[in-house]
Amino acid sequence: MSDFLAHSKSDVTGDIDPLNEHLTKTATIAESFGKTNQEKKILELLGYFHDIGKYRKEFQTYLREGGQRGSVPHSIYGAYLAYQKKINIAAFCIAGHHKGLPDSTGLKNDLKNETLLNETCNLEKAFQNDIEKNISDLIPSPLNFGDCLLSETYTRFFFSCLVDADWLATESHFSPHVYTKRISKTININEKITILDRYISKFPVDGDINFLRNTAREDANKLACKPIGFYSLNLPTGLGKTLCSVSWALRHAHHNDLKRIIIVLPYTSIIDQSAKLLKEIFGEEEILEHHSTFEFKDGSNPTYKKLSAENWDFPFILTTNVQFFESIFSNKPSKCRKVHNISNSIVIFDEVQSLPKDKFLPTITMLKNLKDIFKTSFLFCTATQPAFASREGFSGIDGIVSLVISPARYYTKTKRVDYSLFRKLSQVTLDDIGYEIDENGSSTLVVFNTKKDTMGLYNQDFKSFDKKYHLSTAMCPAHRKRKIDAIKNDLVNHEKKIIVCSTQLIEAGVDLDFPVVFRALSPLDSIIQSAGRCNREGKLSKGDVFIFKLAEQKYPTKTYELVSNFTEMFLQRDGLDILHSHDSYERYFMELDNFIKWDKGKIDDLRKNFLFEQVADTYKIIDSPAQTVVVPYNKGEKLISELGHKPFLSRSDFQKLQLYSVQMYPNQFEESLSSGLIQQSPNGLFFIWIGKYSDDVGVVFDTTEAIDLVI
Repeated sequence: MSDFLAHSKSDVTGDIDPLNEHLTKTATIAESFGKTNQEKKILELLGYFHDIGKYRKEFQTYLREGGQRGSVPHSIYGAYLAYQKKINIAAFCIAGHHKGLPDSTGLKNDLKNETLLNETCNLEKAFQNDIEKNISDLIPSPLNFGDCLLSETYTRFFFSCLVDADWLATESHFSPHVYTKRISKTININEKITILDRYISKFPVDGDINFLRNTAREDANKLACKPIGFYSLNLPTGLGKTLCSVSWALRHAHHNDLKRIIIVLPYTSIIDQSAKLLKEIFGEEEILEHHSTFEFKDGSNPTYKKLSAENWDFPFILTTNVQFFESIFSNKPSKCRKVHNISNSIVIFDEVQSLPKDKFLPTITMLKNLKDIFKTSFLFCTATQPAFASREGFSGIDGIVSLVISPARYYTKTKRVDYSLFRKLSQVTLDDIGYEIDENGSSTLVVFNTKKDTMGLYNQDFKSFDKKYHLSTAMCPAHRKRKIDAIKNDLVNHEKKIIVCSTQLIEAGVDLDFPVVFRALSPLDSIIQSAGRCNREGKLSKGDVFIFKLAEQKYPTKTYELVSNFTEMFLQRDGLDILHSHDSYERYFMELDNFIKWDKGKIDDLRKNFLFEQVADTYKIIDSPAQTVVVPYNKGEKLISELGHKPFLSRSDFQKLQLYSVQMYPNQFEESLSSGLIQQSPNGLFFIWIGKYSDDVGVVFDTTEAIDLVI
């Protein structure tokens, strides 16, 4: 047995973890993640080199006698050894396997330490004596990954593999009872295709809409045998994109020997709907939901499904834009751990238009890199397809394959609404909107760009409605879900006329059907998505969608305002018929080239220079920093009481709190904190809202100014 330790004694078994065994186990697991011989060779080296610094006498003393965590560094020694051997990619991965991938500038400075050379020579000898391997045999052939962006993406892949392998090897020592539950589950594709086809066969086939749904699905299935690449599914709202995309994905996975399907959606509320449908079809245990508000029913019990949320070692995953994209652009080990399991997969982006427009270009660049390196296919699903294809001045995607033959015919045959410019888009007040809606008297959805405007209309008195609802992120997720269910029930039963005042959170994927929708001026895709909540089921000859422009209109971001203003010009110039035209979306996005920066943060340039920390800080789905505050809504009050005194909160505890939390911008949070509306939990681990929380609108502020800048 080795005289060197990798970790202290296990609290569970009491066993020590010999360093040579840990390095060998990490190398073996990491190597198994490689797809090619060269990848396997690099991953084996990473596994052996990552903790080579633990051969230092100081680190062994730290393990045996104790000390402050992190006080004795070890990662830099393996990084220096890799740098010496001219494997720079490995140097980044090893240096960051605990704290995160470093910027190239910081790593270069760290590697200039003159003492590293002598110490690394000694560590190399200790390693070879302990492992009985010659380091020269571990060195791969010279690396050539093409351009800088591909090399940077490979670094992310290798880093993810190393982190996952290291954590799995460590888990096998400290928590063997957990490790043994990680039995990789593979997707039985033929079985899933049979189950899905049987489910779909029960649907009615008569009527134009059902004919179009079946035609779209059959056309998509015929293209499933194409190779790994980029695909689009451009269909109007209500034509069954979810089932169509999954049907194609299963067949595409079968043809290309892919092992995983990942569905990425913009909001947790949409995930609830999609997960419910897919679990109904395939079974509860076949679908893994991974997002901030999902709570596993088995509590702290470490089931395989729950463990798979850590590294996405699961065949069918539903997650959010934030979780997916901020992971592939992250530098943090916990977020990056899952990234390598995106390889050999199909990723379906539902409502892809919801991605931040000023990050379109770096997002596309990363997806192109992932396709080439990870051997992964990507499917873009939306009723309003952005112009992602390459064109002059825009380095987009070449050869996106449309799964829908002649998509224009679907839009022509599913025209469910008439659009109108309310008062020709002259500036109006909330009173003007309220009066018009009240006079109309039909159940109505009104979608605003800010919470302040949403609240302003909600606070008005209406004589024509039996009930009014407010929806915004001032309400915690559990609260919003309950309100959406109540709205849906009222609309289905037709017993009450209702008005719903909402922010744009309702515009994508929420399955509601109103006869009338009012939408504040916004980007074109947002207008069309909001219109997707009007006459959704086609039960009326036509629904009515009114676009209005508020006086002193506020917008969530400068980019949102810029695109909204362009949309006004676009509609006034070309007329409302373009809202029914499939071809108009591409032209709209292409014309935006002259108005918007598709890579506002110059993220592609940061990536080319291997500035991993800066990339992670710059790429955010939601730009504005926010502070999480737990609210005493429903079970939230009990959770605050139960978790507020615990000395340590688990990941599961934080997930439970997310369901009963709201996000506040810094100025809003600081003002509320200084006003005594927010306090820390007794254990100091989270913040609690102690101001007014209304069952109607959620968090209530004392001043309107505090809400003015909130989306």
